[in-house]
Amino acid sequence: FFNRNNFRFFYPIFSFPVPAKETLSFYGNVAGLNIKIYTLQGTLVEENIIIDNTIDIKNLKPGAYIARLIKNNQIVSTQKLIKQ
Repeated sequence: FFNRNNFRFFYPIFSFPVPAKETLSFYGNVAGLNIKIYTLQGTLVEENIIIDNTIDIKNLKPGAYIARLIKNNQIVSTQKLIKQ
């Protein structure tokens, strides 16, 4: 499911804080991008549109996730997300 061909970095996008508790913020031009958050096993657990460079992650259980940012059905960034 996740292989090196899936990890594309077209935008200089950074997420913070690490680890995150309630919100995940982004440094970079991400407003309006779609975000999909997956477990490390590949199960989609959250899908949202980023508004004001932040998303609410309160409903995620603590652990590690993969976050994919998508624009026009293309993955523009894939990042590891740690939820505390």
